[in-house]
Amino acid sequence: MVARAEGWRLHAARGRLSASARDAARAMTPGARIEAAIELLDEIRGGTRPADQVIDAYFKRRRYAGSGDRRAISERVYNLLRRRARIDWWIERTGLDGEPDTRRRLIADLALSDKSSPEQTAVLPAT
Repeated sequence: MVARAEGWRLHAARGRLSASARDAARAMTPGARIEAAIELLDEIRGGTRPADQVIDAYFKRRRYAGSGDRRAISERVYNLLRRRARIDWWIERTGLDGEPDTRRRLIADLALSDKSSPEQTAVLPAT
């Protein structure tokens, strides 16, 4: 950890940032990651291509997403696809009107899997 910090200082002293410092500086916000996951899930649901191909094409079009962002978004999407039946069951059990949409599924997944509080999910972008 100390060597990494020292390396950052050396690069910063020369007016450059190391790769890890650059990635940290331009990381997506949590809300942007959630929005990207919603976009991907909508595209997967509406298309005929397999999920892995849709995700690969999505990130090729958005080069600004760093490796940590790509990993977190992909993990969120695949986890939601695996747990979709369980999430739909929970949504129906709550008695909410209407068919579960992507955003509602994602919020339910945050609440069930990540144990997110209502206050944490209230700040998510409205779509």
